[in-house]
Amino acid sequence: MTDYVKEVERLMQLPKGYCKACGKCCEIGTARGCLTYEELLDVANKKTNAPIDIVVSANDFLATFVPFDSIDEARKVNSHFVDMILKTTNKKEHEVTFFHCRYLKSNKKCQIYEDRPTFCRKYPVVDKRTFFFEGCGLEKIIKENIKKVDEIIDYLEQKKNNNG
Repeated sequence: MTDYVKEVERLMQLPKGYCKACGKCCEIGTARGCLTYEELLDVANKKTNAPIDIVVSANDFLATFVPFDSIDEARKVNSHFVDMILKTTNKKEHEVTFFHCRYLKSNKKCQIYEDRPTFCRKYPVVDKRTFFFEGCGLEKIIKENIKKVDEIIDYLEQKKNNNG
């Protein structure tokens, strides 16, 4: 069992060397759960029952990302992303806030790359729900890794059911 756990842990790590440093994930994004700016502020200001790690994450996010002035401004940056988020979450335009990184320079490079926040270092999250921007070098390997994790889980569940 330990070998399976180690393999799943390895597969769930963010693969190194695949990011193309295109800056697309910094140009536009949403907060965890596609929260509005106001909802995110409530989490950051402890006006919800969110666990402390989520509160810290919300504060880190707000220290780095700023909301677009309007959904039209967000669409100018990446209309496909906006439409995809709205479609996959079944949310209306006023129910989601889109953000951009305050440290992204015009050449799409990070002004604080060496000191960037932890969530930037760990992005994108290895998760089935992660949206990948067109041309993302991480998409293929992450999707392959998720598939392998699913196969391991299916195998272990089958093994458990056959022995139980």
